Amino acid sequence: MKSLNHNLIYTLVMMKFFRFYLVLAAVLLPLCGWGQEKLFDKYSDMKNVKSVYISKPMLEMGPEYFTNIYLGSSTKKLNSVRLLSTSDSVVCKKLFKDIRSLLKPSDYKLLMKQKGTSTSSEFYVSKYVDIIEELIMLTYKEDKFLRFIYLEGKMTEKDVKDILLYQGTSDNVIH
Repeated sequence: MKSLNHNLIYTLVMMKFFRFYLVLAAVLLPLCGWGQEKLFDKYSDMKNVKSVYISKPMLEMGPEYFTNIYLGSSTKKLNSVRLLSTSDSVVCKKLFKDIRSLLKPSDYKLLMKQKGTSTSSEFYVSKYVDIIEELIMLTYKEDKFLRFIYLEGKMTEKDVKDILLYQGTSDNVIH
C-alpha cells in the first residue's frame, strides 16, 4: 500500500511539473521575437536610421512588391519583415552592440560569416525542429554602415537557401 501511495504521489508531482513547464513554454514561445521588436522600437524612429516594416497582409500581396529584397514564394510563409539601416557611425556602434547582445548562440545558429574587402555579412537562423522561424541577415562595414534584416515566419531550409542565394547579386542591394 505504501508503494502504491508513493507511486501515486510521484505521478501527481511529475504531472504538476509537466503542466508547469508546458504553461511556461506556452507563455515564453511568443516572446521569441520580442527582442527584435524592442530593437526596432528603439531604432526605427531614430535620426539617420532607415527602417522598414512589412506586415503579413502586405507580404501576402505577393513578392512583386518588393524590389529591394528577394523573398520569392516564401512571402506567404512569413509573418513580418523588418529592416534597419544606417550610415551614422555613432548609431552603427550602438546598433551593432545591441544586435550582438540578441544573437545568443543558444538561440541562433550562425549559417555564414563573410568578410569582404568593403563589407562583411553574417546570416543567422532560429529553428524549431525543421522549421526556420527567424532569419537574420546582417551586413556591415566597421562603423560606417550597418544593415539588419529580420524575417519571421515558418520557412523551410529551401526557402532560406533561395533567399540567401539571391541576396548576394549586385542588382539586389538594399540601400
